[in-house]
Amino acid sequence: MKAVKEDSNFQKLVREINRFETGSVFLSDDLEIEDKAVLRVYLARMVESNLIARIAPGVFYIPRYSKVLKSAVPPDIDDVANAIAKSEKARIIPVGSYALYKAGLTTQVPSVAVFGTDGTARVIKLNDGRTIKFKAAAARNFAYNSPVVQTAVSAMREIKEENITEDEIVRLRNLCASVDGKVFESDLRLAPEWISRALKRGVKNAD
Repeated sequence: MKAVKEDSNFQKLVREINRFETGSVFLSDDLEIEDKAVLRVYLARMVESNLIARIAPGVFYIPRYSKVLKSAVPPDIDDVANAIAKSEKARIIPVGSYALYKAGLTTQVPSVAVFGTDGTARVIKLNDGRTIKFKAAAARNFAYNSPVVQTAVSAMREIKEENITEDEIVRLRNLCASVDGKVFESDLRLAPEWISRALKRGVKNAD
């Protein structure tokens, strides 16, 4: 009877994971099986069967395969960070050089993707060599309604007022072009004064 129950629990886990879309990232802590020792065994079985991939301790991925590469495509770093944040019920925002990359101000992918968070500060090393760093950030950084404006502001904080160029201002304003006008204006009121001024100046330069 015990073996039957174990098999039933395994099939329950398979059904739960099958509800995730291809390419999804999930954490073992979010799964329904409460016995963590049993869960680790089941997840290891699924990894061995190539049904899922372990990308970091406790972090898994439903592989998405490329017909061109004829292999699994690594998960997007943002998807991994967002899955970890969602599991913790935390908010995150790209900061530092990663904010510059997300804002389109550089094409160089940082070796470490850094996110400000109102959750736990920590470093996650992925099995493929990439690294995600979560660092504590003030609550005001998460008050923006638009993630696009939020990223633009974060990038400008990284550049600093004395270093930012007119070209960068225009590029950031163009980034924000898809944001609803009222949302944009509302979010600018939350930004430091020099950033608000610069982005408004960018409107004139971009038009």
